[in-house]
Amino acid sequence: MSSYDHTAMMYFGRVQDELSHVLVDPTHLEGCGDKYENGGLVSRGFWWPGQPETEVSNREGVRFPTSVESARVDLVSIPFARLNIRLQKGTPPEALDHGLLTQWVESYLTADTLKINLSEETVSYGGEIIELSPYSFSLFSVMALAQSESWRGVGPYGIGDNHVGWIRQDNFLDPQSSAVTKFCDFWERSKRFGDDGDKTLCSLLKHKPAGHDDLLEWETFVRKGVQTVKNRLQSELQKSIKNAFLTPRLLPQNGPQKEARYGLTIPADKIFIIGV
Repeated sequence: MSSYDHTAMMYFGRVQDELSHVLVDPTHLEGCGDKYENGGLVSRGFWWPGQPETEVSNREGVRFPTSVESARVDLVSIPFARLNIRLQKGTPPEALDHGLLTQWVESYLTADTLKINLSEETVSYGGEIIELSPYSFSLFSVMALAQSESWRGVGPYGIGDNHVGWIRQDNFLDPQSSAVTKFCDFWERSKRFGDDGDKTLCSLLKHKPAGHDDLLEWETFVRKGVQTVKNRLQSELQKSIKNAFLTPRLLPQNGPQKEARYGLTIPADKIFIIGV
């Protein structure tokens, strides 16, 4: 248990936190005061100078006087490296597994890279290979590309020329936008082209009608179609990622609902897309 305590303090300890250990000398007094019945521990006790009991016994039943003049208790400070790690919001309780936590901390400290291989249609991060359907893979690749190339106009903190790295739902209303051209390019070059059971979305994105009524209907279909793909991506990521500590870092983050903007929070210099 003490090793877990030390590990927890090292991972999450703050500047003001301290880790200490109580030492008893002579050591045979350690654990004296524990109460045992029928060979089992009933309650925890501890020896300290001046306690009212005249005698205490250890777990072997050997009794010792409590008035040992030379005995003493010391509170010893234990040094530890403060890594100042913070779990991201959304980390589920079931993720609190020591092995998974250690794996996640290693990726956290090494600023693990996100690798997307377009020809193999694979996403790898934190030592995991994540499988996605063609549409989900295409949208995730677009978001990764927007972040890595710092596409201007939308970002995690707002919309405008000073914001970069994210996309908006309305980006898909422009057939000439990078979001549309890259999304359809990634999807159409997929080895599993059409596996999503719907070959109409990219065709819809590329053919914007001119008439007012047709345009309004088209925009509605586009928004619903892209939102469906985004929801599917979200679901597939949550199901595919085995280490739950990685989930909050890979899931697309959303801005205010009325702005319909979203993107990845992985640093741009840690995203590598092979085969663009």
